[in-house]
Amino acid sequence: MDILKLQRMGGADYFQQKLTHEIGPRMLQQLIDSQEEVQLVDVRQPEDFACAHIGKAVNLPFAGAEPNAYIYHLSKHIPVVVYSYDEDCTLALEAAYLLARNGYPVRLLMGGFAAWRHYGLPIAASVSEFDTDLRPYQAVDNFIPPETR
Repeated sequence: MDILKLQRMGGADYFQQKLTHEIGPRMLQQLIDSQEEVQLVDVRQPEDFACAHIGKAVNLPFAGAEPNAYIYHLSKHIPVVVYSYDEDCTLALEAAYLLARNGYPVRLLMGGFAAWRHYGLPIAASVSEFDTDLRPYQAVDNFIPPETR
């Protein structure tokens, strides 16, 4: 069977799944503004989270195939939106897969934090309540995205 025939057969299903499991930055901002319950999970490194993140997000740095201990602070009854650095970073995709496999209703922020900043959406800089036992770090005034470091 040739690749075009395979793509035609599975293309609609693939794109339907993308619509179901991804959310764009502006749509996420609308969701936040509507006061609808959502759990925002930033899987970037703690020092990057401290510099800048989406307000109300918790930092659960993704460490691989095993669930981070903080995953159990999340509710399986409230939608979860996961994000990482940008569209090239697979950390959020891997974390979303792990969360979905463990029964969490999860969506992936398309474009990650870079897309959020690109649209000029609000950002925050502070330590998450779940980061209290991670190494100490300081917030900085000027966030430099990882791809430009």
